[in-house]
Amino acid sequence: MTWVLIPGLLSDARVWGPLAEALPGPVLHADLTRDATIPAMAARMLVETDGPLVAVGHSLGGRVAMEMAAQALDRIRALVLVSTGHHPATTAELPRREARIAEGHTDMAALVADWLPPMVAPDRHRDTALMDDPGRAMR
Repeated sequence: MTWVLIPGLLSDARVWGPLAEALPGPVLHADLTRDATIPAMAARMLVETDGPLVAVGHSLGGRVAMEMAAQALDRIRALVLVSTGHHPATTAELPRREARIAEGHTDMAALVADWLPPMVAPDRHRDTALMDDPGRAMR
């Protein structure tokens, strides 16, 4: 059984470091930067793994994990969803979401500067190792 570790938006495999080391069996660190849609991201993870799997997702990664289950339920042995919404965007959310998507296509650093601080404890905002690497999700 393969463990598929799926990071949230603006995250990468580093968020799963200690967990990946502790898991029994093979681990695949998902790279969400290669596809533009959640269904495409899920399909890639299914193609890049063989046999049964456990999908572990955080935030956007959790939505990808749920889509993996929708596409290939017979292969999913378990889902682990961390801070993941399961509801579709409301009509009130759509304009802000579209604006963020557009911003991400033109200036990823600006998107990170806008989006990241509210998700990080205020006393960590000056932690340069944490806050000053906006391109990490794009590598």
